[in-house]
Amino acid sequence: MRPPFRFPDDLLALQEAWLHTYTDLAQAPVTSGTTALRRRLITLSGRLHTHPYWTTPTDWRAGGVELRRAARGHAREEGAHRSRPGGQPPRTAG
Repeated sequence: MRPPFRFPDDLLALQEAWLHTYTDLAQAPVTSGTTALRRRLITLSGRLHTHPYWTTPTDWRAGGVELRRAARGHAREEGAHRSRPGGQPPRTAG
């Protein structure tokens, strides 16, 4: 079994920005100008693929899916924290 990936915060932030931009582009009305969103998506894609975390081209293929999963999970956690009063995570008994 492969050890879990540990991604730097800036790489996770890039992937989250990519996911948000992709969602915004997908939800944009056909009649609206989407050039800025498409350009942002292209820029973010380039930054993701050339991030120093990926030391070889095969690293991206191996870790790209895990990065997207981690970014989606992180975004869900952030959304859950924001939906609670004061933006605080739920308390656990301990």
